[in-house]
Amino acid sequence: PRACLGRLNADGTLDPTFNPRAEGGNSPFVDSLVVQADGKILVGGRFRTLGGQPRDSLGRLNADGTLDTSFYPKVGIFAPHVHCLVVQADGKILLGGEFTMLGGQPRNHLGRLNANGTLDPTFNPGAGDGNYLYVYSLAVQADGKILVGGVFITLSGQLRYGLGRLNADGTLDPTFNPEMGGVYAPHVHSLAVQADG
Repeated sequence: PRACLGRLNADGTLDPTFNPRAEGGNSPFVDSLVVQADGKILVGGRFRTLGGQPRDSLGRLNADGTLDTSFYPKVGIFAPHVHCLVVQADGKILLGGEFTMLGGQPRNHLGRLNANGTLDPTFNPGAGDGNYLYVYSLAVQADGKILVGGVFITLSGQLRYGLGRLNADGTLDPTFNPEMGGVYAPHVHSLAVQADG
């Protein structure tokens, strides 16, 4: 048995030592994982506990699967979801999802944490306002600019339909506007940056 999270050995067999369990809430799940340079593992999704301790849809594990008790940024108020995580070159952590609070401060579906899990107060672009708006995907380019994909119509207060780009400081990059559209509101679920940019 494994609750939403497990680890395999290189040959595909189960690692029996790794069982942190992401549980709680209505239909818990894990949406995103990132292994940091130090081997610690960021876990995002929708859950109420991780490793047996309270965690609001975001937590960090030590390399052995035990909970990193020093990392507890607190996402959202009611049933938050963390859909995507990216660690920047400076160690700061970008996260997107369905939440309106992060670290006790208002953040519309997009925020950034310092490496220790505290809120980066300088980064607050926001992806839309209201319900049924999500950030599903993030990617950081080599120049530090941040691609944001999801279900939204504004990014940093300007019209952007499902896809936009931020400068490293969180301000909107006005030169990037692919003007996505369609019959329904566009959804961008995944992003990748090619080697040629």
